[in-house]
Amino acid sequence: MSKPIIIVGVLWIATAIGYSIWRVRGSNLEAMPIWLRFLLSAAILSVLWPVTTAAKNAPTSATGGLTQLYALALVMVSVLAVFVIWHRDIFGLFASPLTSLYDGGHQELIAKPFYSRALALRKRGEPENALEEIQSQLRLFPNDTDGWLLWAEVQSDDLKDPAAAIETLHAFLARDGATPEQRMLASQREADLFLFKLEDRAAAKVVLERLVAEFPGTDGARLAAQRLAHMPEAEHLAEARSRERKKLTVVHHEEKLGLTEDLGASQLAGEGDLDAEISGLVVHLAEHPDDWERRERLAKLYSEHLERPDLAHEQLERLVLTPGQPDRQVARWLNQIADIHLEESDGLPAARLALERIQLRFPGGAAAQLAGQRLALLKLEMRGDKPTRTLKIGKYSDRMGLEGQGPHRPLRARLPDLAPDPEANEDSGKST
Repeated sequence: MSKPIIIVGVLWIATAIGYSIWRVRGSNLEAMPIWLRFLLSAAILSVLWPVTTAAKNAPTSATGGLTQLYALALVMVSVLAVFVIWHRDIFGLFASPLTSLYDGGHQELIAKPFYSRALALRKRGEPENALEEIQSQLRLFPNDTDGWLLWAEVQSDDLKDPAAAIETLHAFLARDGATPEQRMLASQREADLFLFKLEDRAAAKVVLERLVAEFPGTDGARLAAQRLAHMPEAEHLAEARSRERKKLTVVHHEEKLGLTEDLGASQLAGEGDLDAEISGLVVHLAEHPDDWERRERLAKLYSEHLERPDLAHEQLERLVLTPGQPDRQVARWLNQIADIHLEESDGLPAARLALERIQLRFPGGAAAQLAGQRLALLKLEMRGDKPTRTLKIGKYSDRMGLEGQGPHRPLRARLPDLAPDPEANEDSGKST
């Protein structure tokens, strides 16, 4: 037996065994694996080796010509069979640039849960059925954060059972493999339930403090710190939870404000009110030093009310130098420092330094580009901020002239061809 025939036989036997295993597993023809298609194609094409060899060695006679004709037909059938096996891939290779615009090409779809049916059931007023649908999706995707949060939301808002919602969040936090982002999000939601549903301010504070201690330096920890600094009081929580519509009280305003002497100044905050606000902000920031909003307000009062730009700069500088602050906030605070120094007559160098710090800290970024544009126009900006000098004018006479100033007189001095000024002659006559 020749070597080509042995190789062909081994390939066909291997193909038959692989096909049998595949069929026993219950697969259909459309799902033929690529390894089996390669094996079948190799077995079919292996036949061409002995066939072409026989056709090449055929004698130059009628019998030899018939052998070559049979060999050619077998080659065509083999090539056609291989084409049938791979026709989908061949057509897809040429058509994929066009079809990928509509079907996404060969991009693998990522399996994810769908809660559209649960949301529809919730809108129809069937929260129990919505919970069953959510739980069915979570059995397939047990680590899906949205599903767990939606579960707790249905329990809290639709079933009016915030305690059960908190237990659901605890079950999610107790699972293995939860990422820090998932834990922070669930903890924030737990604090919301304690604060706004159960009105338990102390429990919400414990959750937020635990979040700050567990994930220091993260965005979630900074957000929790801000929430701790703005924790509403108990009476505010009770008022927010009340669903009674309050009457709108219309405050009386002066109808002819333009005719009053104070021009509405009596409605503005007094000096004592601003001083009390500053004292309250200092006390608050001693307890919550990371409260961005209150520290910015204190800097504004230092600059505008007390006219102490150095104290205002110090407050904003503390925010800038705090590690882990968002880049966008740092750039905004440095711009505020520049604004404060532009109010000073000699504050141009300090304002320029603040903007240059933005360029050094965020090179190539949008904040650095805006700072560069502002640096180029900084002198003009400072000139525009200076108060306009008041122009003092004299009394108007019956002839619409300005007594005692007479802007026409210098003009007449420069133009002697004009007629003499009658008022000048009259004044000289009186002086004599």
